[in-house]
Amino acid sequence: MLHAHVAGVVPPWTVIGDELYTVVTGRLPLSPERVARRVEELLRIVDLLGLDGRSSR
Repeated sequence: MLHAHVAGVVPPWTVIGDELYTVVTGRLPLSPERVARRVEELLRIVDLLGLDGRSSR
């Protein structure tokens, strides 16, 4: 996971309970491409943490 942060592959994030949070700031308008890129980054975090993304509720 540390290597991914150093390489800039994932944004800053935190896990609180069973929820993953990340904050991405920028001045560019939101576009479908930017949303897709952010989702890919979050899925990478889930993968690196060994989670499958499904809720246990």
